[in-house]
Amino acid sequence: MAAFSVDFPLEHILPGPNILLCVEAPNGAVGCWGFLSCLEVLRACNDNNTTQLDEKFALYTANLWDFAHKKLRELGQMCSLMPGMSPSSQQLSLVVDLVAGMGLSMQNLSHSGQTPVDKLRESLSSTESFKKHYLELCEQAMGTYKYIGRFRSARMIGLELADFYMKIKDPTRAENFLLDSIKMYQQESWHHLADGTMLHLAECQKLLEEPD
Repeated sequence: MAAFSVDFPLEHILPGPNILLCVEAPNGAVGCWGFLSCLEVLRACNDNNTTQLDEKFALYTANLWDFAHKKLRELGQMCSLMPGMSPSSQQLSLVVDLVAGMGLSMQNLSHSGQTPVDKLRESLSSTESFKKHYLELCEQAMGTYKYIGRFRSARMIGLELADFYMKIKDPTRAENFLLDSIKMYQQESWHHLADGTMLHLAECQKLLEEPD
């Protein structure tokens, strides 16, 4: 199942039925569908895989974790749940519509007591809940990429995390991700990217030097 998702990327599959059937979907509906599809596939894979630390298994699930985190980020931006954003009444109404469209979750499907629908509903409920689930997904995707040796992909997520931590005024955590990215760019001789990231690092270290 996970292998199918890699061979036929979800970002290409998901919009297809809407276009072919001329189905109108409210803003965010396809994003919710994409997020839930990834987590349902991952849940099914985890339930049927006895060796979680299997490189072949991780090879297929890494992209799913990455795609899920991107869909959640997309929804967070759409609903103004990302740091530094404040939701309008229209966006709050959108959240209500999206949550209502998810229907009721079947609690018995999840061994942990929280289904993918529960996670998404909770993520959209507040900025703190969104932050919790977003960071968890980023860390999961990044860790899986590192496990299979895809360090470039992992560090791209690290850059995203650095930006997130800077926005929530946590430069200490941001600094490590920025340093890792600069090291990668220099090793790859991507000097322009390294120089640009150094500017972000300078801003980060300036915040670190400021008294609390």
